[in-house]
Amino acid sequence: MFWNKKKIQAEKYEPEKSVLSKEMTLAFHALKRVVRRDYLVLPNVPMARVVRPFGQAQKDSQRRSLYKALAGYNADFVICTGDKLTPIGVIMIGEGGREVEPIFEHIGTRFIRIPTKGAANTDYLHSVLEAFVAKNDDSPKTLSDTQTVLPRKYCSKCRSEMIVKRARGGPWEGSLFWVCSRFPKCKTSELHKV
Repeated sequence: MFWNKKKIQAEKYEPEKSVLSKEMTLAFHALKRVVRRDYLVLPNVPMARVVRPFGQAQKDSQRRSLYKALAGYNADFVICTGDKLTPIGVIMIGEGGREVEPIFEHIGTRFIRIPTKGAANTDYLHSVLEAFVAKNDDSPKTLSDTQTVLPRKYCSKCRSEMIVKRARGGPWEGSLFWVCSRFPKCKTSELHKV
C-alpha cells in the first residue's frame, strides 16, 4: 500500500559507473562525432515522447489506449533539432521494439536498427551512423542527375559497367553503392566513397 513506503537507506547505494550500457555508450560517442552541431542526441527516450496518436479530435479513451500501446517502448537514441527538440531520426540497438518500427516508416521519420554486435564494433558503428546521419531524402530524379556526373566504374569480376544505387533498407539505408549492371547474375557491389 502507498502509506507503507519503506524508508530509503542512503548508505546502501553507490553511483553507477555509467548511465548507459557499453554498446549504448559506444553508439552515443560515435553519434556525437557524426551528428551536426545544431542537432542533439538524446538517449533512452520513451516512444510516447517521439510519436503521438494521429488527429486532434479523437476520444480521450482512444487516445489513452494508443498511448498505452506505446508504454514500455523506448528509443535507444533520438536525433533532434537543437531549437525545438523535434525528432528527426530514431536509432534502436538490438532486436527490441520491432513492433513500433512500422510507425516510423508510416510517419516518414528516419529509423535505423543496429545489431548488438555491430554496436560494439566502433568502425562499423561509425560508418553506419555516418551514412544514417548524412542520408538525405533525394528524389529519384535528383539521384539520377547525380549519377550522370559520377565517374565510370567497371566490375572487378565481370568487367561490366557499374551503376550507383541507394540502399533502401538495412544498416546501410541511404548510402550510395556501386552495383554491377548485370545484377542479379553478378552480385558485385561496393560502398561508393565520395
